Amino acid sequence: MRIPILLLGVIMIVPLSAIDGAGKLAAPREGIESILPPRTYMDYYEALMQLEPNPNMVAKVDSLTLRRDRASFELQGGHFYILSPVAGRIVAAVYVGDGRVKMTPPNRVEREQLERFIGSQTLDTAITSLVFIFADTTLAELNSHLDFGPADIGSNLREAIRQALSYLYYKKTRYFSPEIMKVLLDSRQCDYFYAHIEPIKGLPLMFEVNPFIREEVTLYRRSKESLISDHQDIICRFDRWTEEPIIDHESSWDPLIAAHRYNIDISIKLNGFIEASAEIVYTTHLSRQSWTYFLLEGKVRVDSVRWDDGVDRDYFKGRDNPFLWLECDSAAMPGDTMRVTVYFHGEALSQYANTEILTVKQSKLWYPKHAVRPKAIFDITYHYPDYYTLVCLGREVSNSKENNTITARWITDQPVKHATFSLGKFKTTEIRDDRIPPVTIFVDNTLHSGRQAKKMGRRIGADLANSLFFFQSIFGNYPVTNFIAVETPYTNVGEAFKGVIQLTYKTFLEEDAWGYNESFRAHEAAHQWWGISVGYDSYHDQWLSEGIATFAGLMYVQHQGGNQVYFDLLEEWKRQILENRKYIFGSGQEAGPIWLGYRTSSSSTEGDYGLIIYKKGAWVLHMLRNMMIDFQTMNEDKFMDMLKEFYANYQNDYATTRNFQTVVEKYTGKDMQWFFDQWIYGTEIPTYRFSYSSEPAGGGRFQVTCHVEQLYVSPDFRMEVPLFVTLVDGRVAKMRITIDAPREDILLPLLPAEPTEVIFNPFESVLCTIVKMKEK
Repeated sequence: MRIPILLLGVIMIVPLSAIDGAGKLAAPREGIESILPPRTYMDYYEALMQLEPNPNMVAKVDSLTLRRDRASFELQGGHFYILSPVAGRIVAAVYVGDGRVKMTPPNRVEREQLERFIGSQTLDTAITSLVFIFADTTLAELNSHLDFGPADIGSNLREAIRQALSYLYYKKTRYFSPEIMKVLLDSRQCDYFYAHIEPIKGLPLMFEVNPFIREEVTLYRRSKESLISDHQDIICRFDRWTEEPIIDHESSWDPLIAAHRYNIDISIKLNGFIEASAEIVYTTHLSRQSWTYFLLEGKVRVDSVRWDDGVDRDYFKGRDNPFLWLECDSAAMPGDTMRVTVYFHGEALSQYANTEILTVKQSKLWYPKHAVRPKAIFDITYHYPDYYTLVCLGREVSNSKENNTITARWITDQPVKHATFSLGKFKTTEIRDDRIPPVTIFVDNTLHSGRQAKKMGRRIGADLANSLFFFQSIFGNYPVTNFIAVETPYTNVGEAFKGVIQLTYKTFLEEDAWGYNESFRAHEAAHQWWGISVGYDSYHDQWLSEGIATFAGLMYVQHQGGNQVYFDLLEEWKRQILENRKYIFGSGQEAGPIWLGYRTSSSSTEGDYGLIIYKKGAWVLHMLRNMMIDFQTMNEDKFMDMLKEFYANYQNDYATTRNFQTVVEKYTGKDMQWFFDQWIYGTEIPTYRFSYSSEPAGGGRFQVTCHVEQLYVSPDFRMEVPLFVTLVDGRVAKMRITIDAPREDILLPLLPAEPTEVIFNPFESVLCTIVKMKEK
């Protein structure tokens, strides 16, 4: 029998126009909206948890291929089972039997990423079962190719369903995959498609097409133990059906909603609990959304929700579940402004042993937030014990005290990505310098003695003031009117906000050799330019924030402490990067390229995000610096002017890697695609074997031949490497050679005197390993 096509909660009557010339059922149009009456979050959750095979909807499969973007599901012999409906709609099916799943990513970066995880640039795996959840044409396709009828339901089938669902839900918190819940709660017919792939060998894989995110196609794997933290290994992620190797996106990250104002009233208790309300003013981007979601600290509970139209609507937030689901006005159209107030309370702050500091557990989740990156105005009224000093973002517009409670209202004059605050018994140090805005340092007065806190404040304040002045001189004017640094009890952590940085207590101590702490603090200060003023367009471009800020910290310690500390830090980072590449010799998974952003860190490559995005990103800047320097005069104007122009062009905007490449090419005067292909989109790091030979060429001149082998990289890998040739009379000839082959003999220009030394790659100009061979 044919299955009635259950869409939108009703039986769909297929018109004659929906039948194509071959007599097959054509796919329904994308974008059909639901007329399903509202249901609660728990209705959908329970229906998903109780998905069961329908014994009257079973079809034998001899040969069937379903294609979703780059993936094909080739079913070679088994049975398809339709699962019970969710809110009257069929959204899931199971295949058990023989088959293969194949996929080839559309660009080199993703193909190489696939190879890191599975050992091949093409996925081709035999499977035992597939579980599909869909809002697309899957049901219509199955109905047009298969005959369904009654059959026995085996126990292995139910186990396949339970296994697949176990990667999507967490029963204790009533969590279910938000991507699936969003589509189902909206009762939306669209291109959403999810497949749980159970291979014969190896861990389960998940394939997803989500039309409501950038880079809609994802292949990933995840742990059942880390569902809510969303710690998943994204193996591949790319745009639907694009042949472009690297593409830029529009700077509109979220097609669902964008919050542009928060009016928050928060009371802070001595034990770190809060009672608060947050009025969220947002614009909807997608029509007919029945539900939307915000993220909120897992241990915070929601008391009530009020919409400005007065309509009483459902909401849901499970305990320890960071997703707050709100039923909303489904009649809202793109561009409509919505207002909702959420009342909540709970444990959103942490107080640390031996300190009086209260700090938000997660700076991005202590209030309801839909997405991390879009900016909003924050109008926050704080109520807190007068025992504390408050450190927060924005400008104070009122302050009063009653019954040992201070009430203070703070407003950000410009939109910011997120707001944060700290409370504590702080010793305050102020630095006044006409060249820069005021600098204020807050040091914990309980973790340190009063005299020690005062000394720390002066030292750290002076250091930060110097870094701000230095960055102003090389990047452009400081982008806000003040600067605050506050100590936190976190270990080895810093975080930057507009006009405020939070620094680990460790950086206030004088334990480490000069340079590390100074570069760390300068890195956080540099975020006022890179990451806050100049934003990054997507996670692919985050290195423009972290990598440039790390390099800025490096330049600052060079400016303050000289070249040795600069090169010592570079050398340490190089050692870490090269040691991370043990895979060359047969062990460990290769680190991904800078372009992968947060995706460089996975369950098998933990720690790679900081290593690749921060430290290797800084190395890329160092290499560009040395490529642009005039070695004859040691003039660095090209590089510094390039950074200034890049900052000026994208101040208060969002930049892409392609934008940065364009500015680099302007100042180098040449096509730099090869450089970005190798160092941003690629992972190869060369090893060089170098020697030289010299012989008289007549007239007192000498001919030098450089013998270079370029190892462990592609045959066409290319680098411009400096050479410094010291002559017998003490003069130094400085030049660059281009290496673009595995083995080369390169003739240098005739020299006016006999060479006594040839330095290959001076100033660590190229990230590489050098094996020096005996001169001929």
